[in-house]
Amino acid sequence: MTEINKTYSIGDVSLEVGFSKQTIKKYVKLGYVSCSRNPINNYRVFNQEAVDILLKIKSGQYEIKE
Repeated sequence: MTEINKTYSIGDVSLEVGFSKQTIKKYVKLGYVSCSRNPINNYRVFNQEAVDILLKIKSGQYEIKE
């Protein structure tokens, strides 16, 4: 069973998806993926939806509107 509120660091997402941290930051800046900030250390925190969107982008199944 998948944990509903599991969160990932940008490093975890990078390993899972195969994008560099810079590429992930670019997609966040462009608004395709959202993340929150850990209030303790201000690190980016991603949820499973963000990981799924990045996987779709990588596989070409996500339409990016410019």
